[in-house]
Amino acid sequence: MSKYKIVITTRQPVPQNIPNPFLEYRQDMNRKSSRLFAQVYYNDQEIGLGIVLDFYKKFEIIEDFGVIQTRALNWNTHVGSRVYKLKYYTNPPLPDAQKSLFVDWFTNILQMYVEKIKEVENDLVLTYIPSSRGVPDEIAMELGRQTGLEVSPLISVNPEMKDELKNIQDMAHALQLAEQKYLLDETLVKPGKKYIIIDDIMGYGSSLAVILKKLHAMTGKKNYFLVLAKDVKR
Repeated sequence: MSKYKIVITTRQPVPQNIPNPFLEYRQDMNRKSSRLFAQVYYNDQEIGLGIVLDFYKKFEIIEDFGVIQTRALNWNTHVGSRVYKLKYYTNPPLPDAQKSLFVDWFTNILQMYVEKIKEVENDLVLTYIPSSRGVPDEIAMELGRQTGLEVSPLISVNPEMKDELKNIQDMAHALQLAEQKYLLDETLVKPGKKYIIIDDIMGYGSSLAVILKKLHAMTGKKNYFLVLAKDVKR
């Protein structure tokens, strides 16, 4: 049994019967923000916390043969549509001007959360989970320029595992692969620092969970993350 646990709290209705035994959704109608508040645990210790801006797709809760479940609708949320275009518009590609507008749009939202974290934490460093489309990379760099924080490329992808995790349908297997896929450069991890990790989409959450665990082992500290969207089916 995995020692990981991910808890996501939102004031929105929450997905049901998600095939992820390590994820727990909680609905809090009193939550002021419309964003998703996420916490990652390992061995019952909180190793990371952060914000996910929204779900990737709109969804509805239905009853099918007496079972309550989630049906993802065939259109994206306001956030999800922008994420989709940034990640998957390749033929033809998203025009550079449009891409720049979307990156700036996300950066401006995330900047507010970085500033809030800076109010309670010192010695922060930005980093990102590398993406083939470079979305987290670009947003992290722009956030660094806007907030004055250092941006460290301490996370890398094992070249032999480049395309793994994309079609995995089992969280336990995804965690095993993520352990091998994501590498952290210990020479770039600075004592006393706390890190804010930028990512584009949280699926099962295996990539983020494994990176947070590795980072916690190196720093002994709880770190932060900011993610654009959550896949409602995982």
